[in-house]
Amino acid sequence: MKKITLFMLTAIFAIMLAACGNETAEDQPVLDKNGDSTQTDETQAVEVHDHNHHPAEPHDNDLCAFCNMEVYTRDEKMGVFTAQAIDSNGETLYFDDSGCLLNYQRSTGETLETAWVRDYVTKEWIETEQSVPVKANIQTPMKYGYAFFEGDEEAMKFADENTDKNALQTSWDEIDKVSNERYLKKMQMKMNKNSKNMEKNEDNEGNSSH
Repeated sequence: MKKITLFMLTAIFAIMLAACGNETAEDQPVLDKNGDSTQTDETQAVEVHDHNHHPAEPHDNDLCAFCNMEVYTRDEKMGVFTAQAIDSNGETLYFDDSGCLLNYQRSTGETLETAWVRDYVTKEWIETEQSVPVKANIQTPMKYGYAFFEGDEEAMKFADENTDKNALQTSWDEIDKVSNERYLKKMQMKMNKNSKNMEKNEDNEGNSSH
């Protein structure tokens, strides 16, 4: 009886060892010399959320996600000022001017994952973080007046060749400041308009009660 029990225990132990041995290297965490896992929460997040976004081209019927105005395509003159971004849902959003890109985030509270603007010379898409902005007296869809370049050299060349347009190299912080001022002004105008409409409705209600 003891021999049978010992045989059964030995068989069960052998099966458990075999199951553990089937665990692949991919399933096992990488350990450091102290026996701790080297896979951090950050690396795990990268593996789960492996976004590989690329810019797309807008269509004729696409509208600005912020101001709802027409978005210009690459072949159109104003198309060089079009911007785009990927939202948290992986959707592509288009903007007719750089200020609208910033004010969309301001109005929604959403941080866009990746954003692009067009290079003023080549019209190729460049990430906003890599772009060099230049402020000049040039016509843009929402009259912000910013052109973007892939590097300092190209930006400085444009500024030197367009002194008559008061072209000066600037920064995204400056664009954000200007767009914020315009946003606050727009919100104030909207509040004033709503206030006037409320007063008008109250007057109408008062007149109708007499």
